[in-house]
Amino acid sequence: MQVTTNIARIMQTIKGESIIERMIIKRYQMGYSQFDVADDIGVNTATLSRWESGHSEPRISEFLKWCQCLQMPFEFKPKEV
Repeated sequence: MQVTTNIARIMQTIKGESIIERMIIKRYQMGYSQFDVADDIGVNTATLSRWESGHSEPRISEFLKWCQCLQMPFEFKPKEV
């Protein structure tokens, strides 16, 4: 069985606040700069900036590293067929 994931759906608005907005807030709360997070997950600062601004989307593997860096657990449950 092949599972395909649309990262845009994962990052859609939940309770009026997008996951990306939550991640930006968490980054600030943890005292991390964009450089700190980008360096930890292995991308450049411009890439993280584009993700945070919504101009591009991370691959699922990058998104999961980003969640891990910010200590934001993410559980993916495939749709039952």
